[in-house]
Amino acid sequence: MPQTPTQICNSALLKIGGRTVTSYTGDTTKEGTLVQEQFPKSLHFVARSHVWHFLKDFEDLTGTTTTALDPWTHYAALPSDCLRILSVGVENYAVPYEQQGNRLYLRDAEVTLRYIRKPVLVAIPYSAGPPVVAAVAADEYPDDFAEAVAYRLAGDISVSLTQNADLKQLMYTEYMEAIRTARFNGACEIADLEIGATQWLESRDSYGDTNPYPTKLA
Repeated sequence: MPQTPTQICNSALLKIGGRTVTSYTGDTTKEGTLVQEQFPKSLHFVARSHVWHFLKDFEDLTGTTTTALDPWTHYAALPSDCLRILSVGVENYAVPYEQQGNRLYLRDAEVTLRYIRKPVLVAIPYSAGPPVVAAVAADEYPDDFAEAVAYRLAGDISVSLTQNADLKQLMYTEYMEAIRTARFNGACEIADLEIGATQWLESRDSYGDTNPYPTKLA
């Protein structure tokens, strides 16, 4: 069943013999302070570690002209929820780019960015109507993904809470097993999809005869 941030944090605490918290935020106990500090970091670590289908997103970006950084001619601001870039393309062709901070430097005025978005922890209210979640919130994560996050968090806070380095190593070992299960289950969900030869796939290593960028950048 879906799990909230508080439930994931309590799962991590129970794995290392800690006391549960009443809320992911606002709990002033030692356990509450630890999970509030470390949970977002552990969650983002797991989110970045794999191409999770439920966190994939794309956005069309329009660049601003610039001549400050050769060989690039444009730059665009990355979406605020971009956690990891997967690809940058123009009309299904991969194009060179360079990321610096929250900017994407390009040779193209318009590109399509595919990326892993940052997990959302709370509902985001719109200007009108009831609060809704604009992206995948923690209580919508697959259970196996949430379990992997719990084990990662348990390892991250175990020494501070228990002063037991062996327990930390055990939690990281369990995390590796949990993350393998989550990745396998995620792959099985799309195993029957046929991936045909497309311009996008064919352009990963070469642009063909119409390569607009004959010199590939490292």
